[in-house]
Amino acid sequence: MSYTQHYIVEGKPLGSSPRGPTLVHATLAAPDSYAYFCPICAEVWARAPTISPSGKVSRFTVWTLACRKHHDTERLSVSGSLLLPWDNTYNEALFTSDAALRWEFQVHMEAVCSLPS
Repeated sequence: MSYTQHYIVEGKPLGSSPRGPTLVHATLAAPDSYAYFCPICAEVWARAPTISPSGKVSRFTVWTLACRKHHDTERLSVSGSLLLPWDNTYNEALFTSDAALRWEFQVHMEAVCSLPS
């Protein structure tokens, strides 16, 4: 079965990618949907819903990561990035969307350019 992963950041759609099922405890399951929660402003700044061919949205998993407006200096992460350190198949699918790839490039460049010299 093929699923569709959508990417929505700051209310703007960044495209979608096909996803296959994922292994959970040796059983094939629908890939999770993700919600990105900023611990500083308490906003859900991005969503990545996974939709089955029948139109059912997979259950959301919340990832706590600062939005790009709030740099979280306590964590070694890029604020505003959609990359998930534990889900390589999600990351691979993310980069098949041109708009999502541009988003990632932009937030990573903002992070690099804001580093102290």
